[in-house]
Amino acid sequence: MLIGDSIIRECSSCSGHIIQPTLASGNTLGAIYWTDGWMYADMLPDSPLIVKCPHCGALLRIYDQKEIGKMEAWMGYFSPPKDMFKDSSHFTGSTARDETQEGIPKCFVLPSFEDYVALQNEDNLNRDMRMYLVQHAWWVGNDIRRDSLVEVEFSKAEKANLEKFIELLDVSNEDQAMYLVEIYR
Repeated sequence: MLIGDSIIRECSSCSGHIIQPTLASGNTLGAIYWTDGWMYADMLPDSPLIVKCPHCGALLRIYDQKEIGKMEAWMGYFSPPKDMFKDSSHFTGSTARDETQEGIPKCFVLPSFEDYVALQNEDNLNRDMRMYLVQHAWWVGNDIRRDSLVEVEFSKAEKANLEKFIELLDVSNEDQAMYLVEIYR
């Protein structure tokens, strides 16, 4: 894996600066695959579409947030070293304000199961975004079950989420048909 430059975006809710890490290259060597379709690969971290602002907690579509600059890649880090912003040679673009310790850009936070479920109620979602939200809610809900030695029952909210997923699936698509098999398993 080669880490790419990090994009600095401005939160549309609070104007806080959010770091969006990028990859120059990645691979799936040694990846772990689960039957719900989730893949974990050390060398290919997820690039989520939906994130939570680390400053105000707003749920955001990361690519809809204004790009205000970039930070050069630094070897081996997805979060900047503590002294990264003491000199601005690594940062290009408008800082928009004095980046004091409290104003230092922070990496986004991943949404919770409840966050994904809440976003499903938005009116302006197309089918693909609904699929993304329902599927990611399923995956986040399943995180507690991954590598667990104890069976963990699905909550009512998780069952309702899976029912929404079933409604969205196109069983003529092989990959989506496999999700249906996994859900009923």
